[in-house]
Amino acid sequence: MYPQEVIEVAEKIYPAFEEELLLEIMQSKKWLKQNAIQVICEFMLPKFLDDGDFLLTEEDVLDLYRKCLVDLSLSSLKEKGLLDGIENETGEEVFFLTEKGKKERNKLQ
Repeated sequence: MYPQEVIEVAEKIYPAFEEELLLEIMQSKKWLKQNAIQVICEFMLPKFLDDGDFLLTEEDVLDLYRKCLVDLSLSSLKEKGLLDGIENETGEEVFFLTEKGKKERNKLQ
């Protein structure tokens, strides 16, 4: 769980991204908001812990949007059974196509 201040900031940031994310990620608004808030909180927590300052530069905003887009896309594809992931020896998650994902990819070729 995140500190209440971080959650409040994430809930203020999310509406700025919602419309674009809905166009990119085929999920319900409820799913998108719940998962995006989680990604935003993860991004904002270090700022809160460093100095309690939530100021974002233009570059920060772009990085946060990209992080939302990538993380939410991967989560959506995993939830649909098209991707799966495992943790490698350095603790990073590595993604791969499932059998269902391979079949869908072949349909597109």
